[in-house]
Amino acid sequence: MRIEVGQRYQKKESTWLVWEVIEIGPLRDGVRHYRVVEVGDPWNVKLLSEHTLGDLKSYRPVPRAR
Repeated sequence: MRIEVGQRYQKKESTWLVWEVIEIGPLRDGVRHYRVVEVGDPWNVKLLSEHTLGDLKSYRPVPRAR
């Protein structure tokens, strides 16, 4: 799965929170990381690995609101 800036995700157990990829981050130990921000709270920022965002058991992609 290709992860790009602007994509949104929900954590499986926190369906009220939506996270948006805002930056392609560093490569650490051969794994790409992404900076994500909580939609609705721009101060809540996380750095997540490609493996974490790509794991459909943890996060699921959601469409952007139009």
